[in-house]
Amino acid sequence: YALPDILASLGRSQLRSIRDRHRRRTEIAARYDGLLLGGPVLTPPTGLPHSTHARHMYPVLAEDGGARDRLRQQVFDQGIGTGVHFEPVHLHPWYRRRFGYGRGDFPVAEDLGERTFSLPLSPGLQDGDVERVAKAILNA
Repeated sequence: YALPDILASLGRSQLRSIRDRHRRRTEIAARYDGLLLGGPVLTPPTGLPHSTHARHMYPVLAEDGGARDRLRQQVFDQGIGTGVHFEPVHLHPWYRRRFGYGRGDFPVAEDLGERTFSLPLSPGLQDGDVERVAKAILNA
């Protein structure tokens, strides 16, 4: 597989700022950690000692699937997008067809899949943006 020239060019330009962008994502994650403490979602673990977390997403865990969907809608109503990035592997069509997996086969994975969603995490977010997102979650 060859990377198209335009994507290679974009990747090269982004490599120049990768450390700065990672530092900013780490700052934002730490800010979310503090602002959301005691709120309606569990925040992600901070990482292992002597490791570097990519901080490519900021996933949070709601009380249950219904709570996740209500939180997401209430936050969306305030102009803030969230994402659902985790669907249990056994529920993907290929695994269903190939192995016959279905709902109920891995209940812990399904529970986490129904409760997890991601908050905005971009190096372009300003501190006020992060506070606005956290406030929307806390008030939902």
